[in-house]
Amino acid sequence: MKRFGRAVTTIAMAITLGACNVSSPTSPSMVPFGAAPLTANYTDTGGGSSGVLSDSDGSFASFLASWNRSQIELGILAERLGDRDLIEYFGLQMIQESTLALEQLDEISGVRLSQTSMDATHQQFYAQLSRMSGSAFDRMYMPMMVQSLLAFQQEIQRRNGSTSAATLRAHALDTLVQVSAQLAFARQLSTDVD
Repeated sequence: MKRFGRAVTTIAMAITLGACNVSSPTSPSMVPFGAAPLTANYTDTGGGSSGVLSDSDGSFASFLASWNRSQIELGILAERLGDRDLIEYFGLQMIQESTLALEQLDEISGVRLSQTSMDATHQQFYAQLSRMSGSAFDRMYMPMMVQSLLAFQQEIQRRNGSTSAATLRAHALDTLVQVSAQLAFARQLSTDVD
């Protein structure tokens, strides 16, 4: 039955993508969660050139990269272990958006931040979630995602004001818009799995 449900979801996603004139699920023109895609021009116009970040900006970029890496790994778990199709879809969207964000952070920093590993908090989430499956996974994953997205949103807001690189600031502002949409969707899914 789950296989049939996934087939229906795949067909529905294909129809949706076709209606949006999207050629592939990883297309930058795809607008996940109803938010604007991360498509800002990251050519720095002041406060540091692309690829050259101050120590504090480098630390902020590393934080963003680690969080995105965590969302990719947790999204993979959601696709593999989630019970509901919407949970799996949410995981897929997190993978796609976080992969794009990591590519952009590589461009901004001039360093392969995409090779960053998960932070300690997300490693703990991963360890807990990897031992679950089905509806038990769904019930634990979504509240963790709400918690993670809230904390991430607050940290970006706190740190972005002191960012000197215009490219990193623009990326963080784009990320805030996207995280707000992800958080709204995660909250809805979290109440649906209770």
